[in-house]
Amino acid sequence: MSNKFLIALIFISMALIVKAQDLNDYQRIICRGPVPLDITKRTSDKVRDGINSGVNSSDKKKVAKSKSNFILKSNYILDELLTSGTILFGDDVTTYVNKIADKILKDEPTLRNELSFYCVRSNLTNAFSTHQGMIFITLGLISQLENEAQLAYVIGHEITHFKKKHSINSILESEKIFSNRSKTKKVSFDDNIIKLSNYSKTLELEADSAGFYMLENAGYDLTAALDIYDVLQFSFLPFYEKPFDYSAFESEFHFLPEEYKLKEANPIDFEVDDDDERSSHPNLNLRRELVEDLIGNKVTGEKFLIYDELSFNDIRRQCRYETVRLDLASLSYVKAYYNSNVLLEKNTNSIFLKNAKFKSLYGMSMYKLCGQYSSLGLQYLNDEGYISQAYHLFREMDAKSFTLYAIKEGWELLLLDDNKFTKDRLKSLIEFAIERKDLNVRELSNELKKPFLEKKVDVEDENEELSKYEQLKKIKENNKSTSEYNILRDTKELSKLIKYLKSINNINDLAGESNGEFGDWRDQSVESLTKDNKKESKKENENNLGLKKLVIIDPDFQKIDERKGVKLENSENGRYDLNKQFEFISKKSGLEIDLLTPKTLNKNEAYKYNDISNINYCISETFQHNKIVDKWATDSFDWNFIPAELDYLTHLSSYYNTSHFAYTGIINFKAKKKGRGAAVFLSLLLPYVMPFALYYALTPEHYFYYYTLVYNVDSGEIALSEVYDLNYKAYKTNVNSMIYDLFVQMKKQK
Repeated sequence: MSNKFLIALIFISMALIVKAQDLNDYQRIICRGPVPLDITKRTSDKVRDGINSGVNSSDKKKVAKSKSNFILKSNYILDELLTSGTILFGDDVTTYVNKIADKILKDEPTLRNELSFYCVRSNLTNAFSTHQGMIFITLGLISQLENEAQLAYVIGHEITHFKKKHSINSILESEKIFSNRSKTKKVSFDDNIIKLSNYSKTLELEADSAGFYMLENAGYDLTAALDIYDVLQFSFLPFYEKPFDYSAFESEFHFLPEEYKLKEANPIDFEVDDDDERSSHPNLNLRRELVEDLIGNKVTGEKFLIYDELSFNDIRRQCRYETVRLDLASLSYVKAYYNSNVLLEKNTNSIFLKNAKFKSLYGMSMYKLCGQYSSLGLQYLNDEGYISQAYHLFREMDAKSFTLYAIKEGWELLLLDDNKFTKDRLKSLIEFAIERKDLNVRELSNELKKPFLEKKVDVEDENEELSKYEQLKKIKENNKSTSEYNILRDTKELSKLIKYLKSINNINDLAGESNGEFGDWRDQSVESLTKDNKKESKKENENNLGLKKLVIIDPDFQKIDERKGVKLENSENGRYDLNKQFEFISKKSGLEIDLLTPKTLNKNEAYKYNDISNINYCISETFQHNKIVDKWATDSFDWNFIPAELDYLTHLSSYYNTSHFAYTGIINFKAKKKGRGAAVFLSLLLPYVMPFALYYALTPEHYFYYYTLVYNVDSGEIALSEVYDLNYKAYKTNVNSMIYDLFVQMKKQK
């Protein structure tokens, strides 16, 4: 064996080890490399370029107007997506998608140069193309695929939509269909919907056919085009169909009640709905038949051409891990737990997956404890397959048992990985369980000190004659032996856990004593008085945060006319002007600011785009929690929920030198005045008031909304939420005054 071969083998082995280590310590998919011009280019410039290239001089006036409107609106909608932080570029997955596109379009270099491919952080199984030449593939779709050829077929399908200008043609066809109805009045609205649906289905079948030929020309396995419809049909199911693993919830010391177990999983519906009359897509059976005819007796190609199967599986695994993260952020805890559990079988050392399991149990437990588990909407899911066993278990389990399982999972994770956020979540869960009276630490400690009674005591033993009181004593002992606290009996380093629980309990006891004679359950009148005092004190300094610096994320400006809707180009100009105003007010008020705006990033600031993305996801998750909690929460209980996404914001405070990040914006609204008709009528009766009446009737009414939300990235809490509703025009001086006043308030100490 040559030395060169040995050296190469060593480097290959090292690369494989590094890859495995990365998966064990998986963080998240992030954007890398130059920030694409698609993100930073001004939208109005995109619209102008699009109209110049897309509207022909030979187009009829009506067609030209329809095209221009479509180009205008679609660009602004598309830019909302591009600047949201959900788009991926320069990462391993998006790079892979682009390499497949290169392969498919190797004979069409001009077309390839017109296209840009991006992945999207979304759990939806979807792909779509735009008139602008951008094609988006969701991570949810890639996570469900079985091979590269299937991905190539999806890409070919979307390329066809762009190549054939399907999106703009659909708009023109829609306007044609419905304008004809308005003229003749003989065709019903439903008939036109069916016409439009048939047209859309024709375009989809055209994309299926052309995508198939691209697959064939590239040398891919043709059966992938057929198998993709199985992916679409069953994408709602988890990555693997495996019976739910109850072992984590049972031991020699504690068994789940039988009613908690769903012995037979809910059946999977294999039928396809053939009724696609009103759908924009043909039903799957029709699409399968088309592909079967196209395959015929043709010789099939390869499943993998760019990467081998091992590398493809690595890309797919990254997508699957990322979808688990997205499930946690969207409060889909059962799905996140089930998928994490199954994926752990493939990668038993993954700290990320173990953390995801604890986050899932933590989230569900916190909602169980406050009686709001149903608010997660899990009872409305039409769950099929083995995951239905998980849905059933978590719905049926009581709050106390759930909390103990979550504590056990968190504690053992902490022993494995001493992580700040695991500590914080475990502590907040224990504190909340104690406060809600679902965890009694003294009772738990006393129970676990006793020897475990493996078998139940038979109180009707015929060989013994027991008095009533002896029977009661044995019944009591028997009940203790089946206590929920036995869930923790086989926990690793149990004595340390009990000591930890006691330390938290002692702190809570001291906090309770500080309430004096009222304890935890105060007199209602005192409770009300305390709340009133809190409200009064809050009014005095609610916006005083003691800030030296604030990071503002992509300030928003909307100019809305009641008659014309959102004035898109004016709104965009307003955003750029608002950025300048913030910079001006920052200097005047002495509050330092950083502006994080995707449109002003330079090409080397991909890390800032990642920061925007992570903050947006964390804020979104926090809003979901607050929306649910606000329905029941009072000052009596401390809801200290730690968002799953908060883990990814750890570097922000040190990098930006502040823990406070703000979302802010202005809505400038112009509306018709009420009573205009009455004013005109009055002027006819009283001519001398006519000038005043006409002025009132002809001038619109202006409203001005200024909102600011400040988020603390260290605590995961909303530090400030303020909305100003003013009934006058948003002149620059008015806006500056509002911003300055709030900046000065935020600088003050509480």
